[in-house]
Amino acid sequence: MWKKYLPVLLLFILTSGRCSEAAPADDPLVVSLIQLIATPEKFEGKFIAAIGFLRLEHEGYLLYLGKDDYDNVVLADALWV
Repeated sequence: MWKKYLPVLLLFILTSGRCSEAAPADDPLVVSLIQLIATPEKFEGKFIAAIGFLRLEHEGYLLYLGKDDYDNVVLADALWV
């Protein structure tokens, strides 16, 4: 039964790969949270990616350097998201 959908699936996979090559998306600039906290003006208006420990709660969304900073609520080492 699934064999009749195989050509459609292959066509979808092949065309989706070509579309992404034709119009590449801008890659984000990967920065550390320490760089972002120390010099936020360097990254204003830029598309960035940063890795940290994210807290999603009603009072606010914060990105911490790590779990220890989250556990101890070190707001100086966190960014509002």
